[in-house]
Amino acid sequence: SLLGASWVLHVTGITPALSASAASAVDAAVTAARSAGATVSFDVNHRPSLWRGRDAIAVYRRLAAQADIVFAGREEAALIVGERSDDELVTAIADLGASTVALKLGAEGALVWDEGRVLHRPAWPIRPVDTVGAGDAFVAGYLSELLRASPTEQRLETAVAAGAFACLGRGDWESL
Repeated sequence: SLLGASWVLHVTGITPALSASAASAVDAAVTAARSAGATVSFDVNHRPSLWRGRDAIAVYRRLAAQADIVFAGREEAALIVGERSDDELVTAIADLGASTVALKLGAEGALVWDEGRVLHRPAWPIRPVDTVGAGDAFVAGYLSELLRASPTEQRLETAVAAGAFACLGRGDWESL
C-alpha cells in the first residue's frame, strides 16, 4: 500500500480543528501509519481561531501520545502539559509517549528531547523580515534529516537553519 511505503506521517493540530470529518481523517491516518510501522510526527501548530471554543487540548494530548515525534512552541507545549521550564516541558510531553520532542524557541533556537537526552541549539543570528513559516520550515528541516537517518544533532542544526532562512523573506514559503 502507499501508506506502507511511506516512512513518516506528519500531521498538525490545524487539520482536526477544521471539521469532525477532518479530525476523523487524522485519527484514521495516525492509526494506519502506526499499524504500518511508519513514524508519526505531530506539530501542534495551534490556531485558536480554528477551534472556536472547542477543546483543542484533549485532541493535542491524544495526538502527542500517539506520535513518535512532537513539535511545539513553548505556549503550545504548555497547553498540553501545563506551564513548566523548557526541560520539564519536553520531558512531560515525552512522558505521554513520544520518543522525540522538539521545542521551537524562535529567536532562542530550539531544544530537543531525544530518548532521554536533551540537546539545545541557539538560533542563527539574523535580522528577520517575517517570521511566518519559520516553525514549518523548522519541522521540514528536522524531518528531512530524519529521513536521511542523520543523527539528532544534525537534525536539530538543519531545523534551526531552515527556520532562520524562512525568516529572511516575506510570507511562509516565498523565501524558500
